Amino acid sequence: MYSFTVFSLLLLAVSCCFGEPQPYDDFHYPSEEGQEMSSAKRNIPTVTTINDASAVLKSNGVEKTVQVGDVAWDWKILALLPDDGTKDSGNTPYVVLEQLFDRWGLWVYATLNEADNILMRKSVGKLSGIDQPRFNLSDNYFTQVSSGLRDYAADTAMNLSKTGELDFEALAGTLAPQRDIASISNPEDVVKFGVTHSGRIKCGFRENTNVQNMGGITELQNQHSPLVNKQTVIFDPADYVSYWPAQYENSKTGLVGGFLNVANVGSYSANVSKGFDLVAFSPTPQFYQSDTKEENSSCQYIGPFNNTYVAGYPGSGGGIFSTVEDAEAACNMNFECGGVTKVRPSYGGHYEMRAASYVSPSTFGETSWLMTNQSKALCRHEPRIGGLVYDPVVLVRLQEEVGAPVYVLVSNSTIGKKAVNVTSTQFFKELLQQYLRKTSLMEDAMQVSLPGAAGSRQHDTVYAGIFGAAGNYIGNQSNYGYGATYWSYGREDNGSLPLNWLSVDAALVDWGFCDSAIGHLQYYLENYVELPSATINYYTWGSEGDSVADQGRLVHILLRTFSMCENDDFEKFAQPYLQAFGRQFLRERATATARTNPVPGTKNLLLGAPEHDWSGVKGDAFYNNNVWTLRGMQEAGAYLSKGPYANVTLANNLLEDATKFTQDIAASINVSVVRNAQGEAIFLPPYAHVNATPYQSMVGSHEASYANFRFYPEALLSEVFDDEIQVLLLKYHNELGGRVGGASRWSTHLDDMPTAGWGYAALASNQTENFQAFLYGHMATYQSRGTFHSTEQLSFLGTGLYRGFLSWVDPPPTQEVGETQRPETSNLLGYYAPENDVSYCIVTEILAARLSRWQLVFEDIYRPKLLGNPPSLWLARGVLKSWFTEGFSATNVPNMLSNRISYALTYANGVNTYAVTVKRIDSSYVVNLRFPQGIQANPIVVNATVVNRDKEFVSVIPKATSFSVTA
Repeated sequence: MYSFTVFSLLLLAVSCCFGEPQPYDDFHYPSEEGQEMSSAKRNIPTVTTINDASAVLKSNGVEKTVQVGDVAWDWKILALLPDDGTKDSGNTPYVVLEQLFDRWGLWVYATLNEADNILMRKSVGKLSGIDQPRFNLSDNYFTQVSSGLRDYAADTAMNLSKTGELDFEALAGTLAPQRDIASISNPEDVVKFGVTHSGRIKCGFRENTNVQNMGGITELQNQHSPLVNKQTVIFDPADYVSYWPAQYENSKTGLVGGFLNVANVGSYSANVSKGFDLVAFSPTPQFYQSDTKEENSSCQYIGPFNNTYVAGYPGSGGGIFSTVEDAEAACNMNFECGGVTKVRPSYGGHYEMRAASYVSPSTFGETSWLMTNQSKALCRHEPRIGGLVYDPVVLVRLQEEVGAPVYVLVSNSTIGKKAVNVTSTQFFKELLQQYLRKTSLMEDAMQVSLPGAAGSRQHDTVYAGIFGAAGNYIGNQSNYGYGATYWSYGREDNGSLPLNWLSVDAALVDWGFCDSAIGHLQYYLENYVELPSATINYYTWGSEGDSVADQGRLVHILLRTFSMCENDDFEKFAQPYLQAFGRQFLRERATATARTNPVPGTKNLLLGAPEHDWSGVKGDAFYNNNVWTLRGMQEAGAYLSKGPYANVTLANNLLEDATKFTQDIAASINVSVVRNAQGEAIFLPPYAHVNATPYQSMVGSHEASYANFRFYPEALLSEVFDDEIQVLLLKYHNELGGRVGGASRWSTHLDDMPTAGWGYAALASNQTENFQAFLYGHMATYQSRGTFHSTEQLSFLGTGLYRGFLSWVDPPPTQEVGETQRPETSNLLGYYAPENDVSYCIVTEILAARLSRWQLVFEDIYRPKLLGNPPSLWLARGVLKSWFTEGFSATNVPNMLSNRISYALTYANGVNTYAVTVKRIDSSYVVNLRFPQGIQANPIVVNATVVNRDKEFVSVIPKATSFSVTA
């Protein structure tokens, strides 16, 4: 169906950059969009009537009768939905309209009441308007980026910045982008799909096998190249379009609605005026009927056949069952089982699963039963859980530059078969359900309004990250990601890794998605934490598990969830686990204090692995383990000392030992820290020992790279270190090779996976510029820029259209695609490595949401209490100065002090005003409001008492649930 053309070099079309970064024009979120959106909203026609065949629209007093495919007043009619099929929305009828601008598009579900219209932006507008940025970065530039201790890319970005700040646009110009892949699956979907920048839809799934090179989602630039690893492609645009070159001149990938799990891919070649616009998503569970039932029809058996046996065993063995019913139930769930045999009494007389589909004579008095309908797929099933979708589908709309759109349904079951055609009505009904589902989840959550196109980008990055990461769960079971790497849910249970939950669910709680977070956390406790020992069962992560710090961090997130979500049932459910963690802390401390002849600096400290990759290192006292165990003891002790679930004895033991533990950690730091002749701290090793050699670079050794990756930022996240140590570690990260383009570096590449503590500590230390470098560096140089796809690791090398891969050579040595890449290895298949920079990773995907929450509302509770000061809420502590002249807001923000806080910042006549609402007021906490432009002599304060002020902050105690400060 498509024609192949000779691929021509694209360098002729490359905008000249002369080897150095140039200002970046964000073609995903164009600056003109706001004005065009305002104009489009004013010109949406009124809907008068709708039926199955037509609708009547009205604009400026003129009525038109339209059908699907017509154009009226610059609006194209895409679908008619006389009944959207939902009771909750009152079966609202809609006409789906489209208006395309040069660099973005708009879909409108227009209905009889204009106030009920639903607007969804499209990343792709007119195909001819796609102008994909190209980077021409020199070897000399990358040498400076790679070898310098300072963040040369961020310094360069500051020179490019229009605002004098490290924002997204400035940092995006310093490195080529990661390739966009859109995650389109729902939490209920047992397998997950991704849409690549070519429009191919792939199932990122590895079967229950030891073969490591399957389930890939890698996409090379040359669309005619063979797939680099074993991939499951359920949809390929090449099968539908009239023109499929080796590479389109320009491509663009984003999301419909800005943050929905709905892919939008556009590709176009001006030399032939051909291209396509694709939209794809997985429908919500209500689309399915029988697929979500708890189990399918039971298999049928015939027998008994006396004096017979069924030959052979399934690969997993025959099992031992006491009844024929139990054996048949197991056989139902084993695709290699054909029947059941009761073995001779001398062998136990039990029942076993057997493999053959026939019986053979037995001389030992055995008895057998055969499955009669084993050819019926619905009879054979693995254990199934109600509410999950075991064979999810994807709905696709593909529109070429000329012609009618194609609507199809595809899935793993349609591979090699003709796709199922669907109607425009079916497609847009299901898309509406996706929108309604996501927006209903957001109703009780934190909401933000951020200024300009850059603010829209950040808003969408946050919510796409939240829904994308949560969508990678299977029900409430976490999974690290999807793709060909080791975390494939097809063969392993990697849900036990605490980092999954400690990152994703920390963000969900912070943003108010309490029901999702509680479901996840309850599942984790029930399935991975053993009682009464509080041992975490890591399953396929191995018996060595992860960090000793995990249990302290789990206590922390549980207590935040109790406070901010106020779910009594969950709080009651979690009590046995919380108290078990407390007892485990005391056992660990008893072991530590009983240790004789400790290594200097380690007296009374916990020994153990600081990270899964270091699980063999058991004899060192890593500070991240100790400070988080201390934090867990203190918080559990304080919680259990009062309230309906008080355990005063356990609480007192925890708090008393925590006081000693605090002194032990301080004593260890005192002898482990390296000081110069002036007595200034110049280095603290990640684990306690004396006479440590300071790192010359944060990527100069394996240990230094891991310290930059997890040991230091995780410890900083605990807030236990004092200001001197916190500022010292931040200096190492920010000034000794610990970052590139704001993102965190690991050895020769980037790795932002467990690094949230760098952002948290930067804000706590009022290092606003370093915080913004991390936040916008992650958004610009780590996540992909259209779909916000985030991976575990990532190269920072590469020029042309995309970032280079860490493992794949793209283009392969025998092909030219118009750019130069510098891959670190050749095209090799093997375990884990080939897609560790391609496969999706939820821990990095959720990072922008965590950082944005702290940017807008930052809680300072732990350290002030230690110093005898009141805890506080900081508003806009990490916000760009340029936003203060445009205005922004954050509403319904959960927190542990006021429970909920909302505020809107406005700008008028050269001054800013905060209008703030809190749910709970008392004199125990302070609200700090930031005014980076400076504070006038006499701030105007209504319904609050000023307790402090400096050049940027006014600190107040609320006297009413609503108050304001103008300065």
